[in-house]
Amino acid sequence: QFLAWTASQPERPRYELHQGNAVLMAPERTLHAQAKLEVAVALRSALAGSGMDCRAYIDGLGVRIAEDTVYIPDAVVQCGAQPGRNVTETSAPVIVVEVLSPSTQGVDHRQKLEDYFKLASVQHYLIVDPDARRVVHHRRQVGTPPLGTQILAGGVLPLDPPGIVLQIDDIFAGLPDQPEDEPAP
Repeated sequence: QFLAWTASQPERPRYELHQGNAVLMAPERTLHAQAKLEVAVALRSALAGSGMDCRAYIDGLGVRIAEDTVYIPDAVVQCGAQPGRNVTETSAPVIVVEVLSPSTQGVDHRQKLEDYFKLASVQHYLIVDPDARRVVHHRRQVGTPPLGTQILAGGVLPLDPPGIVLQIDDIFAGLPDQPEDEPAP
């Protein structure tokens, strides 16, 4: 019902469902939109060379955490059976990506981290910080603790499963250089 409701909204603003409450997503900065595209392209390129039966999706597909919680991540990778052409949710994401925004960083680092790993299919949660040019990688692991975390500003990031490698520099190479003091509109 939530996804049908969002599709019926005038001017199609973006919403997520957080514990039964529709939360309006802030308008995107140029840097956020470009980072989202770059990470999706990097995922797609890595998948193309892997021979894996996986597909990357950019912004738009919902990830249902619970009946009352649906997030719209900036990119996801799903392996195996893919959603149909008119489906609005991904059923079993393996990789979930959020690009940080000033207004969402607290939710991305805390609530979404906890929630995404409630799904058995999620193996990797990437938080891309386009301002600091780094990626926080949370991964499911066997043992204690159940999650491993690393912060990367360059180099390679193996993601297994599904068995791909991302070049961190590829994610940030296409981003525009902006002076630190540039005011936000």
